[in-house]
Amino acid sequence: MTVEQLYRRAVAVGMEVDYRGAAFLQEQMANAKAEYQGLCQAERARFDRERLTNPYGDTRIVNGPLDREVSSVLVGIEIYGAELLLAHAMGQAGKPVDLVIAHHTTPINRGLFYMDDIVDIHKSALREIGADVQRGDELVEKWKTQIGIYWRDVTPPFARLLDIPLMTIHTPADLCHRHARHEALQAHPDIAVGEYIELLNSWPEFEASPYAKVRLLCGDERAPVGKLYDPTAAGWRPLLDIFELACQADIDSAFIVSPTAEYVQMAASYGVNLIELPHDANDNVGLNLMLDALSQDEPLTVYGCSNFVRMERASKQAG
Repeated sequence: MTVEQLYRRAVAVGMEVDYRGAAFLQEQMANAKAEYQGLCQAERARFDRERLTNPYGDTRIVNGPLDREVSSVLVGIEIYGAELLLAHAMGQAGKPVDLVIAHHTTPINRGLFYMDDIVDIHKSALREIGADVQRGDELVEKWKTQIGIYWRDVTPPFARLLDIPLMTIHTPADLCHRHARHEALQAHPDIAVGEYIELLNSWPEFEASPYAKVRLLCGDERAPVGKLYDPTAAGWRPLLDIFELACQADIDSAFIVSPTAEYVQMAASYGVNLIELPHDANDNVGLNLMLDALSQDEPLTVYGCSNFVRMERASKQAG
């Protein structure tokens, strides 16, 4: 397949497992189309038309060519110049890399993402648990004004100068790990918190490391998982105010990636079972599930770097 075909397939995989549903995503892209049509010609020239067919603002082809054939990829959680130099050296050593895939977008043109297309997933995560919709929307909108968008052209110049195709796959991969966790929970609806954590830790990405484990930071491991708040496909850990709003919606348990002490204290005060997901290992789950899907039709040789380790699940589902 080509670079563009792999990119389109990654977006499609994300949409297939997106808990918000096809109608929601189609409406989001229709709104982007209406925004585009309302612009003058000069403004249209600056509009990212990928938003019309891709609802994920943190998943883009950063460097082409689009028609480059891809049979091998180098994948990392974060890709900087060193990783692109590695890809170049691998080619010289007889291990050609056709495409480099980054998960995090931090060093790769943060201006390529669209805040509304990423952070708004936090609104959906709050709606899913029946939290106060108006208050949730207000908090997320306020948060977006505080995050800011920074153009960080750190990695792309290496890709251009070395003629290496480069792509980011963030939210679609995160949606893969979220979907897998919820499928596992649906298969065991009455499972206790401790048993659920034990099940997740049996996944290869967590099992491989003595340190990168899913952990219960506060709560009762014997209690049922119950009503679960899971904002982990939203790109960032929610603000503490947003987490408190979720706790006020009578949740029983919550997944948070790398929570600080303030989140633990907040969860404890509301009697919530707070489950920590280790960041890079969790991202590994999503990327591996994504790569499994991308390899279904055409096999891919996958090399790992920058805290990513390839672990294939073949045709079976995680969990």
